Amino acid sequence: DCGQESMLRAPGFIKELHERLRNIKPELFILNEGDPRAYEEVNFYEFGDAAYSWKLNSEWGDGGEGLPGIYKGVYSVDQLHDLIVAGIPADKGLIMNYANIGYHDFLHIRYGWEQERSALALVTTTYGLVNIRAGEEVGAARINGMFDFSDPLGTLPLYKRLIKARKLLSGNYPVIERITENIPSDAYAYTSKNKGEILFTVINFKDQPATIAFDLNSTVFEGSGK
Repeated sequence: DCGQESMLRAPGFIKELHERLRNIKPELFILNEGDPRAYEEVNFYEFGDAAYSWKLNSEWGDGGEGLPGIYKGVYSVDQLHDLIVAGIPADKGLIMNYANIGYHDFLHIRYGWEQERSALALVTTTYGLVNIRAGEEVGAARINGMFDFSDPLGTLPLYKRLIKARKLLSGNYPVIERITENIPSDAYAYTSKNKGEILFTVINFKDQPATIAFDLNSTVFEGSGK
């Protein structure tokens, strides 16, 4: 928070600070806590490598945006897609997408395990940095508590499969192309293209099974991405 507010008030100071830090440690990776889409007057990527996407999973306000809005039925898949692709920088800047955030309880507690699985699939197959879970900080337990490494819900195998698919296929910089033809309005279908690899994802946000149809000869399954 201090870095974000300093950047907004004195961008020259923060830029010089970051340059000095990189002189000390050139491989330093700088994550800006602010959401760049909330401050159009500032280009967060001039001062760091990545920035947060607070709107994807937040209960602040009425919790009517992003994934909470989807699960509450007050946010459309069209809006979710716009949020996912909005503000993607032209260079190598990244957005950090959360599946779980330490300020609020786990998605599976708030909305259900299938809803959390959907969120995990979304953040690991789209553009940006993945944060599967943000929880405790040094010396402080967050709202969602300490992580239970005994894995009582059996989530770790799913995490591993999604992370493996991301490493092998999409990486951090996939080109996202949505598919809408023959797709129900409550389902989000898209391809993630990166260096000749194409990952096809369909997430059903309905509370019941959905039927989709797609044509593998469609142009959406062509191209190699960046």
